[in-house]
Amino acid sequence: KTGGIALLMIFFWLSGGWHGISETWVALAGVGVFASLRLIGVEDLKKIDWDILILMWGGLAIGTAIEKSHVLIPMFSSVDISQEFIIIAVFCLLAMFLSTFISNTATANLLLPIAIGAAVVDPRLIAIPVAFSCSLSMILPVSTPPNAMTYSCGTLKMVDMSKIGLIIAISSLIIILSGFKWIIPLVHRS
Repeated sequence: KTGGIALLMIFFWLSGGWHGISETWVALAGVGVFASLRLIGVEDLKKIDWDILILMWGGLAIGTAIEKSHVLIPMFSSVDISQEFIIIAVFCLLAMFLSTFISNTATANLLLPIAIGAAVVDPRLIAIPVAFSCSLSMILPVSTPPNAMTYSCGTLKMVDMSKIGLIIAISSLIIILSGFKWIIPLVHRS
Protein backbone atom coordinates (compact mmCIF):
# COMPACT_ATOMS: atom_id res chain seq x y z
CA LYS A 1 0.00 0.00 0.00
CA THR A 2 2.69 2.46 1.03
CA GLY A 3 4.66 1.99 -2.18
CA GLY A 4 1.57 2.39 -4.34
CA ILE A 5 0.56 5.62 -2.60
CA ALA A 6 4.12 6.94 -2.89
CA LEU A 7 4.23 6.14 -6.62
CA LEU A 8 0.87 7.83 -7.12
CA MET A 9 2.14 10.92 -5.31
CA ILE A 10 5.29 10.97 -7.44
CA PHE A 11 3.15 10.69 -10.58
CA PHE A 12 1.03 13.68 -9.50
CA TRP A 13 4.13 15.71 -8.57
CA LEU A 14 5.76 15.08 -11.94
CA SER A 15 2.59 15.71 -13.96
CA GLY A 16 1.58 18.95 -12.20
CA GLY A 17 1.78 20.95 -15.42
CA TRP A 18 -0.75 18.64 -17.03
CA HIS A 19 -3.43 18.45 -14.31
CA GLY A 20 -2.72 21.72 -12.48
CA ILE A 21 -2.71 20.31 -8.92
CA SER A 22 0.08 21.94 -6.91
CA GLU A 23 2.79 19.91 -5.18
CA THR A 24 1.52 21.14 -1.82
CA TRP A 25 -1.94 19.66 -2.33
CA VAL A 26 -0.47 16.38 -3.56
CA ALA A 27 1.68 16.15 -0.41
CA LEU A 28 -1.22 17.01 1.90
CA ALA A 29 -3.49 14.49 0.16
CA GLY A 30 -0.78 11.84 0.50
CA VAL A 31 -0.41 12.48 4.22
CA GLY A 32 -4.19 12.33 4.56
CA VAL A 33 -4.34 8.98 2.76
CA PHE A 34 -1.48 7.58 4.85
CA ALA A 35 -3.21 8.70 8.07
CA SER A 36 -6.69 7.50 7.05
CA LEU A 37 -5.35 4.05 6.14
CA ARG A 38 -3.38 4.04 9.43
CA LEU A 39 -0.07 3.65 7.60
CA ILE A 40 1.36 6.42 9.80
CA GLY A 41 0.53 7.15 13.39
CA VAL A 42 1.28 9.60 16.16
CA GLU A 43 4.55 7.86 16.98
CA ASP A 44 5.73 8.29 13.39
CA LEU A 45 4.89 12.00 13.52
CA LYS A 46 6.88 12.36 16.75
CA LYS A 47 9.97 10.98 14.98
CA ILE A 48 9.94 13.72 12.34
CA ASP A 49 12.67 16.33 12.82
CA TRP A 50 10.29 19.30 12.86
CA ASP A 51 13.09 21.81 13.58
CA ILE A 52 14.71 21.10 10.23
CA LEU A 53 11.38 21.28 8.39
CA ILE A 54 10.49 24.58 10.05
CA LEU A 55 13.93 25.96 9.19
CA MET A 56 13.51 24.91 5.56
CA TRP A 57 9.97 26.31 5.37
CA GLY A 58 11.15 29.54 6.96
CA GLY A 59 13.92 29.84 4.38
CA LEU A 60 11.46 29.22 1.57
CA ALA A 61 9.00 31.75 3.04
CA ILE A 62 11.70 34.41 3.38
CA GLY A 63 12.93 33.73 -0.15
CA THR A 64 9.42 33.89 -1.59
CA ALA A 65 8.66 37.10 0.30
CA ILE A 66 11.85 38.72 -0.97
CA GLU A 67 11.16 37.57 -4.52
CA LYS A 68 7.49 38.68 -4.56
CA SER A 69 8.09 42.03 -2.83
CA HIS A 70 10.98 42.96 -5.16
CA VAL A 71 12.72 44.44 -2.12
CA LEU A 72 16.15 43.69 -3.60
CA ILE A 73 15.57 45.59 -6.84
CA PRO A 74 16.54 49.01 -5.40
CA MET A 75 19.54 47.46 -3.65
CA PHE A 76 20.96 45.72 -6.71
CA SER A 77 19.60 47.87 -9.57
CA SER A 78 22.67 50.10 -9.50
CA VAL A 79 25.08 47.15 -9.69
CA ASP A 80 27.24 47.26 -12.79
CA ILE A 81 27.94 44.13 -14.82
CA SER A 82 31.61 44.51 -13.90
CA GLN A 83 30.65 44.02 -10.23
CA GLU A 84 28.68 40.83 -10.90
CA PHE A 85 31.62 38.57 -10.03
CA ILE A 86 32.02 40.30 -6.65
CA ILE A 87 28.35 39.67 -5.85
CA ILE A 88 28.70 36.02 -6.86
CA ALA A 89 31.83 35.65 -4.70
CA VAL A 90 30.15 37.22 -1.66
CA PHE A 91 27.11 34.95 -1.94
CA CYS A 92 29.36 31.90 -2.42
CA LEU A 93 31.40 32.77 0.67
CA LEU A 94 28.21 33.29 2.65
CA ALA A 95 26.85 29.94 1.43
CA MET A 96 30.05 28.16 2.43
CA PHE A 97 30.02 29.80 5.86
CA LEU A 98 26.33 29.15 6.61
CA SER A 99 26.41 25.54 5.43
CA THR A 100 29.13 24.87 7.98
CA PHE A 101 26.61 25.46 10.77
CA ILE A 102 23.20 24.68 9.23
CA SER A 103 22.14 22.08 6.68
CA ASN A 104 23.07 22.48 3.03
CA THR A 105 19.39 22.39 2.07
CA ALA A 106 18.44 25.09 4.57
CA THR A 107 21.32 27.26 3.36
CA ALA A 108 20.23 26.86 -0.26
CA ASN A 109 16.59 27.56 0.63
CA LEU A 110 17.59 30.71 2.44
CA LEU A 111 20.23 32.11 0.07
CA LEU A 112 19.20 31.12 -3.45
CA PRO A 113 16.08 33.30 -3.71
CA ILE A 114 18.05 36.27 -2.38
CA ALA A 115 20.97 35.57 -4.72
CA ILE A 116 18.66 35.20 -7.72
CA GLY A 117 17.12 38.55 -6.81
CA ALA A 118 20.61 40.04 -6.88
CA ALA A 119 21.39 38.69 -10.36
CA VAL A 120 22.58 41.39 -12.72
CA VAL A 121 21.98 39.68 -16.07
CA ASP A 122 21.27 35.94 -15.92
CA PRO A 123 20.05 34.36 -12.65
CA ARG A 124 21.82 31.10 -13.53
CA LEU A 125 25.18 32.86 -13.23
CA ILE A 126 24.61 33.35 -9.52
CA ALA A 127 22.31 30.41 -8.71
CA ILE A 128 24.66 27.67 -9.90
CA PRO A 129 27.84 28.72 -8.04
CA VAL A 130 25.83 29.52 -4.88
CA ALA A 131 24.17 26.09 -5.04
CA PHE A 132 27.59 24.46 -5.43
CA SER A 133 28.95 26.52 -2.53
CA CYS A 134 26.15 25.30 -0.25
CA SER A 135 27.83 21.89 -0.45
CA LEU A 136 31.22 23.06 0.82
CA SER A 137 30.47 22.30 4.46
CA MET A 138 33.53 20.25 5.32
CA ILE A 139 34.97 22.13 8.25
CA LEU A 140 33.10 20.84 11.32
CA PRO A 141 31.76 17.39 12.27
CA VAL A 142 28.26 18.88 12.60
CA SER A 143 28.34 20.21 9.03
CA THR A 144 27.14 17.00 7.36
CA PRO A 145 26.32 13.43 8.40
CA PRO A 146 29.44 12.04 6.62
CA ASN A 147 31.59 14.48 8.61
CA ALA A 148 29.93 13.35 11.85
CA MET A 149 30.42 9.68 10.97
CA THR A 150 34.08 10.22 10.14
CA TYR A 151 34.69 12.17 13.33
CA SER A 152 32.84 9.63 15.48
CA CYS A 153 35.38 6.93 14.55
CA GLY A 154 37.74 8.61 17.00
CA THR A 155 40.83 8.72 14.77
CA LEU A 156 40.55 12.44 13.98
CA LYS A 157 40.76 15.41 16.28
CA MET A 158 38.41 18.32 15.62
CA VAL A 159 41.39 20.59 14.91
CA ASP A 160 42.75 18.22 12.26
CA MET A 161 39.35 17.83 10.64
CA SER A 162 38.83 21.60 10.64
CA LYS A 163 42.23 22.30 9.07
CA ILE A 164 41.79 19.80 6.25
CA GLY A 165 38.11 20.73 5.82
CA LEU A 166 38.97 24.42 5.54
CA ILE A 167 41.67 23.72 2.94
CA ILE A 168 39.27 21.58 0.89
CA ALA A 169 36.41 24.09 1.22
CA ILE A 170 38.53 27.09 0.20
CA SER A 171 40.16 25.16 -2.67
CA SER A 172 36.72 24.10 -3.90
CA LEU A 173 35.43 27.66 -3.61
CA ILE A 174 38.40 28.93 -5.67
CA ILE A 175 37.67 26.31 -8.35
CA ILE A 176 33.97 27.25 -8.44
CA LEU A 177 34.68 30.98 -8.64
CA SER A 178 37.45 30.52 -11.21
CA GLY A 179 35.11 28.55 -13.42
CA PHE A 180 32.41 31.16 -13.21
CA LYS A 181 34.86 34.02 -13.71
CA TRP A 182 35.55 32.39 -17.07
CA ILE A 183 31.87 31.64 -17.86
CA ILE A 184 30.46 35.12 -17.10
CA PRO A 185 31.90 36.80 -20.23
CA LEU A 186 30.62 33.94 -22.41
CA VAL A 187 27.07 34.42 -21.12
CA HIS A 188 27.23 38.18 -21.62
CA ARG A 189 28.29 37.71 -25.25
CA SER A 190 25.37 35.42 -26.09
